[in-house]
Amino acid sequence: MTLTTRKPTGKAPWPMLLLAGVEKSGKSYACAALSASDLIDRTFYIEVGEGSADQYGALPGARYEIVEHDGSHAGILAACEAAVAEPMTNGKPHAIIFDSASEYWALLSDEQASIAAKRGKDTITMDQWNAAKKRWRKTIDALRSSKGPVILTARLDLVTVMDKGGKRTTEKQWKVRAEKDLPFEVDGVIELKEARRPVVAGIRTVAFNVPAGGITPKDQSAFNLDGFLRTLNIDGGQRVYIPRKEDPDAFRAERIASDTLADLEAQAADDDQPLIGAHE
Repeated sequence: MTLTTRKPTGKAPWPMLLLAGVEKSGKSYACAALSASDLIDRTFYIEVGEGSADQYGALPGARYEIVEHDGSHAGILAACEAAVAEPMTNGKPHAIIFDSASEYWALLSDEQASIAAKRGKDTITMDQWNAAKKRWRKTIDALRSSKGPVILTARLDLVTVMDKGGKRTTEKQWKVRAEKDLPFEVDGVIELKEARRPVVAGIRTVAFNVPAGGITPKDQSAFNLDGFLRTLNIDGGQRVYIPRKEDPDAFRAERIASDTLADLEAQAADDDQPLIGAHE
């Protein structure tokens, strides 16, 4: 192939943020309040398994729109794709709220548990987990293609650390309750280990450095997503994300290789000769 390159723009795009916190810590409230920001045009609120989106519409200045769906993976994915595809009309980006990623991952996990039960199995197989991850990936990829800010919420749990033998230890650690790669897939993580006390655990930005242990705002009670977005010096850069793409010929190539190996083994058996290196 011909080498194709380009120079980096150096422009900061609107981020995809994870707002992870304990119960009743203000995650949904913060998302609803963002819709009042003059940085954005419309805000599309995609609620999954929560139930607070309607009441937060009473917040002063809130102007988000709840995206309706039937609660299924297909419905949720379609809602995300439709929100991302909505054209901008005044030059300002649209914001997307996904509340919550924990409930969505629970949905995908429950689907596979039901499938396992119908098969007479007590546990979910690795192939099933891979199927759930593929569904998760489609939705995350859809959100990543948005031109505006995307905020996902998730539950943050303090869990017991297990040793290599699978036994409980006395050590505890904070863990996001969602598909395990979610913190890696977003541009920034804001944690709420206590109600209304956010800590910026990490963020991809050149506007400032995040030290080990994160950044604790001086006035945590006054922290809001509008103010945080303003600190990132967004200058209109578009999020450039090229999703992983499966090669449609991969299965065919594997099938041909498998058939070829089978033919060679059959020929070796007929000739009563060992097939050296066939399985190396």
